[in-house]
Amino acid sequence: MPEPRRRLPGRVRLYWHVTAAWAVTQAVVGLVVVRALVDRSVTSRWPDMLPSWVTPTVDRLPWAVAAVGAFYAVIHPNARFRRFRWDVNEAGLYVRDGWLVRRWTLLPREGVQGVDRRQSALQALVGISSVKVRTTRQSVDLDGLDADDAAALQAELSVRPFGQQRV
Repeated sequence: MPEPRRRLPGRVRLYWHVTAAWAVTQAVVGLVVVRALVDRSVTSRWPDMLPSWVTPTVDRLPWAVAAVGAFYAVIHPNARFRRFRWDVNEAGLYVRDGWLVRRWTLLPREGVQGVDRRQSALQALVGISSVKVRTTRQSVDLDGLDADDAAALQAELSVRPFGQQRV
């Protein structure tokens, strides 16, 4: 079977950068809050309870997570964009994705049980949608399709091979 040819729109990278940065921000803020709670409750009440290495480690943890997270938020969307391909043919939906580990997935057209399309507010702002195609054994998420391509894919995979509509 030939490699899938279709790519995601370039603006999907902006969406992936923003969502990754938001996830990293939540993790760092959570760690800062935990650090503040540990500092106020544990070290002030029981100063000898923690080993001496815990406090400096907990102090550095938000910075380490921020550095690794920033690297991830910058590198991952670009690498994912370069690797992701998809296509629909008479056999079904064929997807190639993966950054560190590549994955090739073929969902046979006859086995498609559901095609769900969704669009968050941020995706609508960027002009993309997400489609989830489900079979009895597996599902594939196409996160970042052009909104028109997502609607066309949903319509195409919702039609049975005989030309009858799915119920």
